[in-house]
Amino acid sequence: DHLPGSLIDAIRAFFITNAIRDLRGQKENARAMLVNVSRFKAVQRQVYALVEEEVSIIKNAIELYSVMHTRGERNQELVDLERIYRKYFPDCEYSWEQVLATLGTAVSDIRVQLYNSDTDRRFETDELMWQPPQRSITVGGDVLSRGLTLDGLSTSYFYRQVRASDTLLQMARWFGYRDGYHDLCRTWIDSSVAQDFRYIADAVDE
Repeated sequence: DHLPGSLIDAIRAFFITNAIRDLRGQKENARAMLVNVSRFKAVQRQVYALVEEEVSIIKNAIELYSVMHTRGERNQELVDLERIYRKYFPDCEYSWEQVLATLGTAVSDIRVQLYNSDTDRRFETDELMWQPPQRSITVGGDVLSRGLTLDGLSTSYFYRQVRASDTLLQMARWFGYRDGYHDLCRTWIDSSVAQDFRYIADAVDE
């Protein structure tokens, strides 16, 4: 019935990434966030609804309070965004004031999407291709793990144990080929799963 604080922080980090990429002149480039926490579709639907609600809360705070915030009137949501900026992007070439001034336009078009086997089957039946929004947060499960590519993926929130090496190899694409924004990519992942990725990376090198 609620999102963990770590997932909310990941959403905030994705918002900040959007602002920084806009400041870098990458406004036309796609960017995406992945949320993959369960293979059960009922749970995915719950997470999707909660993420959509949280995104709306953060967007509204930015729209309503960003100007007042710069004048010294503190808003808790913007305080939390600044905390994430300073924690995860300390080497960013832009100041918090520059990022804050850009956030409103940078995040206004972000859409939350649910993509799982039901979605996949519906598109297959209608013979349509799935076209995610230019700026999206995609919630899903196995379909995301096994080959769906999210263009401009920069933030990943992953909470699952995966033992199959081929699935790990497919998911490893989340970690590379990010020219122009590789320094902004952030991954929330369990330490044991991170170790599984290290193991499969060593196997590939060998």
